[in-house]
Amino acid sequence: FELDWSRLMGKDNVLRMLKDEGADVRQQMFEHRDLLYNVFFSFAVMGGADGLNLHLNDWTDFLSKINVIDNNSKFCKLKDCDQMFIQSNFNPNKKTDPAMQHNQDNAICRFEFMELLIRLATAKYGKGQRTNGIADALVFLFVESIMGNLSLELYIDADDFRRERFYTQPMDAAIRLNETLLRLLYGALKKFTGMRPVGLPLVHFLEHCASCGLISERTFISQRMCKFAYLHARMYRIEDLVSKDIVTQMTWLEWIESTARIADMLSYPTEEELQDLGVDNMPEYWQALADGTIQPLERRLSAQWNMPKTRPLSWKFEKTIELYFHVAMQKLKCEDVAELEKKLDKVVNSALGDNNQSL
Repeated sequence: FELDWSRLMGKDNVLRMLKDEGADVRQQMFEHRDLLYNVFFSFAVMGGADGLNLHLNDWTDFLSKINVIDNNSKFCKLKDCDQMFIQSNFNPNKKTDPAMQHNQDNAICRFEFMELLIRLATAKYGKGQRTNGIADALVFLFVESIMGNLSLELYIDADDFRRERFYTQPMDAAIRLNETLLRLLYGALKKFTGMRPVGLPLVHFLEHCASCGLISERTFISQRMCKFAYLHARMYRIEDLVSKDIVTQMTWLEWIESTARIADMLSYPTEEELQDLGVDNMPEYWQALADGTIQPLERRLSAQWNMPKTRPLSWKFEKTIELYFHVAMQKLKCEDVAELEKKLDKVVNSALGDNNQSL
């Protein structure tokens, strides 16, 4: 927050706009910072980008969701909001500040989003409409427009899942037991991007989820849900402009946590239900689902993100990575896990471009 605010205060036009309200506006931004960043990252990711920048289509989607566009308004028509985007995106320090040289010309970064919200709040609620104060207008925007209209998913504290489900001894044991193979699989997924990424980009994470059959009406898992798993598993980085790859790509641990979050949303059948379906194990169940030879069971209430959980996350996590390994064994034509480990190790340690397969 401090970095973003200092960059915002480096824009002369913002200083002129705030006049003597800078301290009060900063206080409102600070008090609502969790919501501010959740909104920014959510719409940046959901728009199909890498979560680092907000594009004009994402901004328009956000405006529509919070219901602020008023074509009868003097200051808050759609064209006014588009103009705000252009004004906030302009940075006069681009030639003198090295960090600003990494700032995209046609997209909004974190500190520019602060300016956007200030301009939007002023246009919607300021200038004598509800108040003359910018800080008071921001409160109206946060409370009435944003909190009053957006999905409850945006108010999730990512640490709640970590404390209650992820940071447990059974999960630690499950990860340690499978760590070698999981690290090799993660390395192979990075290698199959055809690049030399620092981590795993969102697009390739989604491709892997889809190739494993996770994103399907039969599993009750959508791409949007996988994006939220990615979003909530990511650690916030202070610097968002210079180190783009580090900010936008998943580390191994973030990939593990994303997998755990998806696992917690999956509706797994019990052993008795597997027998009733005529399948012997979970990989057979996944295969039968993909083939359409069985119909999915009704989604368990406990699989929904806001419902109490009835089964340990470690059990669901192990079933999910079992699917990962099963799919990888099929694609790499492996007879068993030992052979899969050897082939993944060969992929990870091969020269870039030597492999044309994907997982």
